Amino acid sequence: MTLEQLSDSLDQGMFNGSEDGKRDSDRSREKFSKFICKLEQKKDITKEEKASFIGIYRLFHTLKANDYKAIGSVLKTGKDMTLGNLLTETRSGRTAKSGIDYSVGDDFGGVDLKEGNSIKIDEQINSAFRFYRSQADIVYENLEPEKMKAAKPMANTKLEDFAKALQKEEIDPELEKAYIKDQVQEIRNIAGSKAAPAAIAEMEALEVEMNFNNLEAMIGVRRDRRNGNLWNRAQELVKRDISKDMDTLTDALDGDNYEETYTKSLENISDKLSDVLVDPETEYIDVKAITLMQKQISVMAQTSERGSFEVPVEIDGTKVSMHITLRSDNSKISRMEASVQTTDYGLISANLYREDGGITGMLTTTYAGSPEETEYLESVKTKMCDKLAEKIEDAGVDRNRIAILYNAQAQPTKVGTVNAEAMDGESNLTADTGTLLKMAKAFIEAL
Repeated sequence: MTLEQLSDSLDQGMFNGSEDGKRDSDRSREKFSKFICKLEQKKDITKEEKASFIGIYRLFHTLKANDYKAIGSVLKTGKDMTLGNLLTETRSGRTAKSGIDYSVGDDFGGVDLKEGNSIKIDEQINSAFRFYRSQADIVYENLEPEKMKAAKPMANTKLEDFAKALQKEEIDPELEKAYIKDQVQEIRNIAGSKAAPAAIAEMEALEVEMNFNNLEAMIGVRRDRRNGNLWNRAQELVKRDISKDMDTLTDALDGDNYEETYTKSLENISDKLSDVLVDPETEYIDVKAITLMQKQISVMAQTSERGSFEVPVEIDGTKVSMHITLRSDNSKISRMEASVQTTDYGLISANLYREDGGITGMLTTTYAGSPEETEYLESVKTKMCDKLAEKIEDAGVDRNRIAILYNAQAQPTKVGTVNAEAMDGESNLTADTGTLLKMAKAFIEAL
């Protein structure tokens, strides 16, 4: 491929999943990431211009996100359709809801009302709205740092003039090549990393679409299982409080329809990350970190459909990530496997399943059985058995049927194909999804 062909392919989502299934938010995030990258590469743009260009970018992103409501609001006021007036209306409470909201009187000066004109006023206003919306689309599609540098936008610049100015400017081919070169190098580094084969194996087992974005995200998810940084980093990146969404991911484990609650909570966190990108009050934006986090959230939502969940757990005041996997095998035994990396006790795992009317399983740790470790795991086992008896009706919970294994090898994560609907409809399976998730909740509470 030539660099130009590669550029076109990147724009069309070749490395970012199928064209039909790609969310608009993914596209806009990638567009903004590219904008910021090129903004940094173009050396003749001043600090003040950078701040201005980012502000203008956010303005037109917000216009699209709010169904161009600010355009309707400017039409309502009768003011000129300038960048400054659009920004004012975007920031006002009048643009909080999506949709068009405007009204005009006979003295409205934005439309030429000739005597005998058969077009109704509301139709004329709709026509004006459509015109300005098309101009806003032209601006959005042409938001490139080098074009904006040449266009020299000001607060009093009219929307249609800004659209024309951007359209007539050419993309800097050298700047474009530099960006594509960086992207290619990043793809090579990630695809060729030592972490890639294990991530690819897990993606295949969980039937996650094999593309670059998902691979990068899965590598990140697996890394964060070990270092526990996933949820702490999410909280740092999001300016709004997401503690309630994170708590829901854990608290709802023993409730109904957990898979739906899980994906909805992840979506809320992702939306709040998107808000950071377009928040006019945010000066510093770590676009790469936010983009990676949203890719990880997307993959986590996909894997939940196959019985694999990443859940925030607090241990000794530290928020870490627990990986929960629901599996079933040919013997119709369905299992709950959960593991969490701790500072003091190594990688602790629980493997539980229901058999012959009782719950059987094992607690394991990668550390040796020191007196402190033994005391802690025995305590966890006791608490977990008590919680299992509370949460799972008619479950035989015998402490002797749950073993403790020390010096366990950290095996690659086994991934499963548990499906809630299929399991709930098969009475000969040993446990349904709800029961397995209650086992996970009991393990978390015991820790």
